[in-house]
Amino acid sequence: VIVKCNEFVKEIEIKVNPAPEATDIIVTGATTVEVNKNIQLEATVVPAEVEYKIYWSSENTNIFTIDQTGYITGVSEGTANVILKCGQFEKKISITVTPKPKAEDIIVKGKQKVYIGNTLQLTAEVIPSIVESEVVWASSNANILNVTPNGKVIPIMVGEANVIVKCDGVEKSYPIIVEEYPTSIEIYGDSNIKVNEFKFYEFNIEEKVVLYSSDPSIAEVANNSLLGKKEGKITLTAYKADDNQLVGT
Repeated sequence: VIVKCNEFVKEIEIKVNPAPEATDIIVTGATTVEVNKNIQLEATVVPAEVEYKIYWSSENTNIFTIDQTGYITGVSEGTANVILKCGQFEKKISITVTPKPKAEDIIVKGKQKVYIGNTLQLTAEVIPSIVESEVVWASSNANILNVTPNGKVIPIMVGEANVIVKCDGVEKSYPIIVEEYPTSIEIYGDSNIKVNEFKFYEFNIEEKVVLYSSDPSIAEVANNSLLGKKEGKITLTAYKADDNQLVGT
C-alpha cells in the first residue's frame, strides 16, 4: 500500500492470508433408517473458523434422499453414502436403509357369537407390535355376516362364517356363529352363595340387564352381583333394561 503526503511517500506491505480450509467434518446422528422413515444428521466443520457452507447430497437417491439440513428419508432397502462438501474438503458417511418390519402373526380377540340385530367388535393384535402395515378385515361369507374396516361384525342371517384378517401376507380366520336374538335371558353363574359372600353373573345378551331378588332379606342384588345375607332360598330374575318382556330366571 503506497501512502503519499506532498513529497513524502511511504509503502506499507499487507499480507493476505488464505481463508481457512476445512480439515474435517464431524457428523453426528443415526446411520440406520427404515424405509419411509426419517433421521436427522448434524455436521460440525473443523476448524470452527471455516466460513464455507456445508453441502449435503445422497450418493444414491433410489436408496435415500437428503435435504440441505441433513434430514434423510429412507426410500428403499440398501446402503449408500451421504456426501458432505465444505470448500475443497469432502467427506462420506455410510447410511443403511432397512425394510419396514412385517407382520409375523395376528391375534384376533373378541366373542365368537353374535345375535341378529346386534353387532360384535373384534380387535386384531399384530405381532410384532412395531408393524405399521394396514390390517384388512373380510368375511368368508357375506350372506351370513359382514365386517367393517375396523373389525365390527354385522350379522346378516343365522349361520357360521369366518372373519378373515390379513396383514403383510399373514392371514388368520376367526370363526363366528350368528344366531337369532334369544327369546329369554340366560343367567350364567353359581346358584349357591354363602352369607356375606358376593356372586357375579353374566348373561347371554350384550344389552344392559337388571336383576331382581325374590327376597332381598336373604340375598340382595347390587350391580349384577348378589350378596348373601342369611340362610334361605330365592329366585333370581333378569330383565332386559329396556324391554321387560325379555326375562330369565
